[in-house]
Amino acid sequence: MSLWPFTLILLSTFTHAWWNFLAKQADQKDIFLGLSKFAEVLIFALPFLWMVTRHGFAAPGHEGHVWQYVLVASLLIFAYYIFLAQAYKRADLSVAYPIARASGLFLPFLAYLFLGETVDGVGATAVSLVVLGVLLIPLPSFHRADLRRMAGHLRQPGVLFALLTAFTVACYTLWDKTAVAHINPFVYYYSYTAVSSLLYVVLLSRFPRPQIRHEWQRHRRAIVLVAVLDVFTYVMVLYALNISKATYAGTLRQFSLVVAVFLGWRFLGEPLPPPKLVGVALLIGGAALILVAR
Repeated sequence: MSLWPFTLILLSTFTHAWWNFLAKQADQKDIFLGLSKFAEVLIFALPFLWMVTRHGFAAPGHEGHVWQYVLVASLLIFAYYIFLAQAYKRADLSVAYPIARASGLFLPFLAYLFLGETVDGVGATAVSLVVLGVLLIPLPSFHRADLRRMAGHLRQPGVLFALLTAFTVACYTLWDKTAVAHINPFVYYYSYTAVSSLLYVVLLSRFPRPQIRHEWQRHRRAIVLVAVLDVFTYVMVLYALNISKATYAGTLRQFSLVVAVFLGWRFLGEPLPPPKLVGVALLIGGAALILVAR
């Protein structure tokens, strides 16, 4: 993987972990995430209009496929946020977030099936190290009882929602790579964010207005910050996807777990048992190998 997409993905892992950390502290996570999507649409409306006026929606010859790409992406990203919010409701950040980011469990196989993408030996080793690190991070210890207990956690709703989130991430990573070959990454991201925000209107209509008003009044700064961080995160990822393999880009994004572990330890008082430290080391090693993989 070349240095430029590697750098973009690495930067995105910090912004991604940061906005997830903020979202975890919301009172009503569905409302918080919905309001953040509305904020994205409002904040970046003028840059979007300028970009479309200057460059159009898509490359010549692909204008007719724009809304197909946008509609499918908006449905996938909406499912992602729904699953992520449900995971955070039912599990700690240190458990739900690593599993939700474990798209490397699915990406190599899906990328091969749908894109014909292959990885070399170094790349396969890197993906394996990252996946192993992701699986180790939630463990409280290496004791046999904890290993059995963690296996039992796979049947709990929070972890199942986190796995659904990871699978959705793998699916939209492949879809995004296909889309940004024909559409400017920022135009593509803003378009499907605008569509998915309409879906959030339906979701938020289930909540009483006082709850929505309370969430905004209590967390409006965090909501706006999440909106900005989310846009920068995914636009950087989309630019990187356009010039690199989906398997490597998607796997490298799991480096955000290192940031999440630090945030959980530093600000939420979450412990750092040996499995979590080993998992972080494996993630760092896997990320280093991706840089030299082909």
